[in-house]
Amino acid sequence: MRFHPGISALLSASLLAACGPSEPGEVAQLRLLHARDGAPPIDVTVNGETILEGIAFSEASRFAEVEAGAATVALRPAGGGTALSSTAADLIPGTRYTLLFSHAGGESEMRLAADTATDIPLEPPPTEPGDTGAIPGESKIKIRVIHNAIDAPPLDVFLSADGEPFTGGFPLVEPFTYGVGLNPEFPGYIERDPGVWRVRFTADGTHDVMLDSGPLSMLAGQVRSVILYSTDTTGLGLAVVRER
Repeated sequence: MRFHPGISALLSASLLAACGPSEPGEVAQLRLLHARDGAPPIDVTVNGETILEGIAFSEASRFAEVEAGAATVALRPAGGGTALSSTAADLIPGTRYTLLFSHAGGESEMRLAADTATDIPLEPPPTEPGDTGAIPGESKIKIRVIHNAIDAPPLDVFLSADGEPFTGGFPLVEPFTYGVGLNPEFPGYIERDPGVWRVRFTADGTHDVMLDSGPLSMLAGQVRSVILYSTDTTGLGLAVVRER
């Protein structure tokens, strides 16, 4: 897999690295990206305690502090009911985790996605430009792509200003395969100037567009995740989640 100039190269530590028992009072942070269309608003529980409530499709929750260490994380319909998905995790103190709830195609519907925004305040954005994970530099925006469709064919991803041709530029990632954006080995957020942007997914090695995000109008300080997922009907779908 090849990555081209302009891609953010700051990588987060492994989300699932083993760790020993945490000290009393040590915390991690957890949030939810709800990208499963047709699913109800979601509550998130950790070891049976509700930490986030009522997160609707295409929304990103705030970060919630949770006790670090061994944990059972579950997603439930808002207000209660049988868990829609659950997983065991070993939460490392001081680490931020993003739960992705999405169609996957034969895989777990909940995954831990890499988040490079570690140990930086949510507000206000830093005044110095540069890669600071999920938080854009001054007068910048950030976009990332996440591949959560295990049965998808190899694809390329192009990010371009809306209205400008994309055929003359390099792909953002080629090939774009399952796990990109879910694995800290891959680049995360891409920083650009404010404006109207477009993400296109093409057949690998071509400019034949298979999926298109449509125009994404973004103001300074805003962040979007564009998530590729499997569907039971059309095969592949896109969800655009506003993080900031």
